[in-house]
Amino acid sequence: MAKAQKSASAGERAYAFILHKRARKKIPEFESMEEIALVPYLDVMMNLVIFMLVTIASFMPLGILTINPPQKVSEEEAAANPPPPSIKFTVAVSVDGTFMAGPAADAPKKIEKAANGDYDYEALGKMAIELKEKHKEERTVTLAADRVVRYDVIIKTMDALRYRDGKHMFDDVVFAPLVK
Repeated sequence: MAKAQKSASAGERAYAFILHKRARKKIPEFESMEEIALVPYLDVMMNLVIFMLVTIASFMPLGILTINPPQKVSEEEAAANPPPPSIKFTVAVSVDGTFMAGPAADAPKKIEKAANGDYDYEALGKMAIELKEKHKEERTVTLAADRVVRYDVIIKTMDALRYRDGKHMFDDVVFAPLVK
């Protein structure tokens, strides 16, 4: 009988060993877990940051303004070569879609709306070309606008006055309040 108990306990031990192995497979031991790998996570995050920066930079067009600093001129040179008189070219942008433009010596011309009901940038550009051909040294234009004129209209007006047909025209823009 002692032998039967011994063999039974050997069978029980074998069965317990099998259950123990199955249990180990189902329930992992927490001590044997490895640490979380942060390097792949950081690689992915850095790639996303670079991608977002490039994407944002491509959506934000950057404007380049020509800025010419004043030149140092002695008093003798200034007396010998006086600057040409300024024509004081002024452009006023009104809310109703019209431009009032022209040199200070002449009465300003009214440029009506275009056929589509928008501001007529083409007519303003043609006027600027005519003035630039007469006064080649002039670079300054004074721009005045109503308070409720949209910012994009002011930018398009400045663009129409600065460059036309690949030529630099009035690149020095001075802002002034619109006086009614």
